[in-house]
Amino acid sequence: MIFPHSKRTAVAFLALLLLAATLHGQTTLYEFEAPAEPGSSLVDGGDGYYYSTTKLGGNAGKGTIFKVDLLTGQRTTIVTFNGTNGSTPYGDVVFDGSFLYGTTSTGGANDMGTVYKVDRSSGKLTTIASFSGPYGAYPHAGVVFFGSDLYGTTAGGGPNAATTGVGGTIYKIVPSTGALATVAAFAGASPSVKSAVPSSPLLVVGRYLYGVTAYSSSGFGRLFKFEPATGELKMLSFLSGDPYAGLIAVGSYLYGTTTFGCSNLAGCIIRIDPATDLMFPIVSLRRLEDGADPVANLVSDGRYLYGTAEKGGPDGWGTVFRVDTLDYTATTALTKFTLANGAAPRGALVLKDGALFGTTSSGGSNNGGTLFKLDLVTRQLETISSFNETSLGTMPSSPLTIDGQFLYGTTWAGGDRGLGTLYRMNLSNDKVESVASLTVDTGGNPTGGVVQLGGMLYGTTQSAGKNKAGKITAGTIYRANPTTGEISLLAAFDPSAGDGVIPVGVTAVGPWLYGANAAGGAGGSTNGTLFRFDPVSGEFSTLFRFHGETPHGRLLPRGADLYGTTYAGGWLGLGTVFRLNPSNGAVTALASILEGGHSMSALTPCGSLLYGTTEGTVYKFDPETGVLTTIATLAATSDQYTFGMSDLACDGSIVFGTTTRGGAYGRGSVFRIDTATGRLTTLVSFDGSNGDAPMGGLLVHDGYIYGTTRFGGGKGGGTLFRIAIPRPRRRSAS
Repeated sequence: MIFPHSKRTAVAFLALLLLAATLHGQTTLYEFEAPAEPGSSLVDGGDGYYYSTTKLGGNAGKGTIFKVDLLTGQRTTIVTFNGTNGSTPYGDVVFDGSFLYGTTSTGGANDMGTVYKVDRSSGKLTTIASFSGPYGAYPHAGVVFFGSDLYGTTAGGGPNAATTGVGGTIYKIVPSTGALATVAAFAGASPSVKSAVPSSPLLVVGRYLYGVTAYSSSGFGRLFKFEPATGELKMLSFLSGDPYAGLIAVGSYLYGTTTFGCSNLAGCIIRIDPATDLMFPIVSLRRLEDGADPVANLVSDGRYLYGTAEKGGPDGWGTVFRVDTLDYTATTALTKFTLANGAAPRGALVLKDGALFGTTSSGGSNNGGTLFKLDLVTRQLETISSFNETSLGTMPSSPLTIDGQFLYGTTWAGGDRGLGTLYRMNLSNDKVESVASLTVDTGGNPTGGVVQLGGMLYGTTQSAGKNKAGKITAGTIYRANPTTGEISLLAAFDPSAGDGVIPVGVTAVGPWLYGANAAGGAGGSTNGTLFRFDPVSGEFSTLFRFHGETPHGRLLPRGADLYGTTYAGGWLGLGTVFRLNPSNGAVTALASILEGGHSMSALTPCGSLLYGTTEGTVYKFDPETGVLTTIATLAATSDQYTFGMSDLACDGSIVFGTTTRGGAYGRGSVFRIDTATGRLTTLVSFDGSNGDAPMGGLLVHDGYIYGTTRFGGGKGGGTLFRIAIPRPRRRSAS
């Protein structure tokens, strides 16, 4: 090999090579569309339109503000959030003339949320305030007007968060100047303000602002009231569950909801007398009949209370219910959601012209959520708008697999039923197409990618699925025919069986599939399991049950054994490297993670060693000696941390990996490590337009690195990308 003539030339040459790799080495092969997840209430803008937000979706996948005509269902996006101007709006919007005001739970200058205003006529968004920890962080509830000022709450941060570990604030903003002030803080030293995490809207009642916290020192939520004139915060009744919705005033009482809690543990309706500030649970929801976990504000016509349950109902996808304030026993489910007509409603209803209007956060024709109308006379539910068109899937986040001329991967969501897809790319022409969509029957939200065995593809899902008795279970093993696209359920994991749930991928060894469940073993939710499955006979065996350890990722065959990692366990509780003997099910802990945070990936072979990542490091493991050594630290900058959270790839003596955050733009990177020297080099920094948050691991094939990002790209739903492996250029002697 002939080297450049001088150190200066060598440095310049290396800089140019790295610059070229960083700026020009990546090709985006496919852009997935982002899910929308509408979750806030429809708010009457007084101009013929109702306004609301989506938590995700938009060009950057970080949420939108939209307006909709309830008569026609015509929907128009007026603001797309991009992170800089905010991200992930949860709360409802409020109006003042031509402006609407609201909050984002993250994003902004410090990635801790914002308060914004939008000019409805132009769609121009102005960030009024960006939160920073000491002044509160992560507002989840929107704002309300009290006089000429805006008031709201943050679910974290504040002056007490550093000492108590929990926090939350009440803040005030002057809209004309953007002046932000913390006027009260939760989780203080005094027992009277021990409650934490206010995450629901405030309600103006006379000279007070009433609100609830999601939990407290008792384990349940708590009612509070705040007097802006004096700055006094009073913690009042403990509640019968965890409230995530705000309160409404009907007659002389206040009404609200809690999740969990009450006699049926499905949530309840509560009544508060402002004269005494005493709380009474008046209805205990029945999970199957009424629904469970109401997380949105109630609405009322004066006599009846109307609300939504995010879960429960006969199919488990939620309900719309009614409570008679003259007879609390007359609680009725007006409609049930079936996934096909929507699922998981999280926003408050609108009562208009004898009908209820609302949104579901998922379900519908594209599983991106729906806008629905429920006629109160006929009780007919009509879907008037569906969010998203994600037929090929969205949020790719699994390892990639090469089989012949095709590269296969899975998406977490999207597809025909919104539960994810199996897709492939033809390596000869880069064409990307859907192979199959996951369903409730096959299981949804696939993880771990797929493996090839006998001409078929096998993989796992983490939700839905039905066992032979028709019972909904927590994760499945499925088979897909890559030629016909036929997909079928092979096994479903029952939480009550003690064999584990939430599988994280399978590995083919001979005629068997070996895999791991992240949880659900006997004795606790954090106890994972290892299993073996025969896809021909259907024979299933649990080989090993962990105790307080959570395996993740595919198992790695090496010789006669299989190797894997756990997220927890070991000497410091940060995880382990283990070996499974498939013949007898014996598991041996070989090494403990001792630095860099929890183990975050499966193992990747490179030469005679195995490589993996923690939250902040890359390590190598020698299976012959049992020695684990950190070879590189994924450094953190002043305001953004870098996490290694996906599987590595190997090419000769070079290991490639990704970080979900960090990089030049804080949205992740692709890096390479020379295993001989430990030198780490960033190849690509994601900026949103070319992807955001790579999480599926990397694959090396024919001189290229392939991978996916979970978010970002032109459609906000993630990308499939390719990077040419940079090679040192040889220069001829002169």
